[in-house]
Amino acid sequence: MERNAEIPFDRFEHSVTAAASLDIPERARGVLESLTVRFATCEVWPSVQAPAIETLPVTGDVPTLMLAGA
Repeated sequence: MERNAEIPFDRFEHSVTAAASLDIPERARGVLESLTVRFATCEVWPSVQAPAIETLPVTGDVPTLMLAGA
């Protein structure tokens, strides 16, 4: 879940600024509401913070394409 892997290493203000700077304003529609809910949920969700290694790049000898998203 994003709560453990990403949110602890991000700031709400940074996410809002990034969303506001999108080149296509239509892509930002609803983003502020979504970010607000996501960060608020993380405040009350019972979980532990992921280790800091989660923010390090993945490296290896085999060329690999990693994708994320819904």
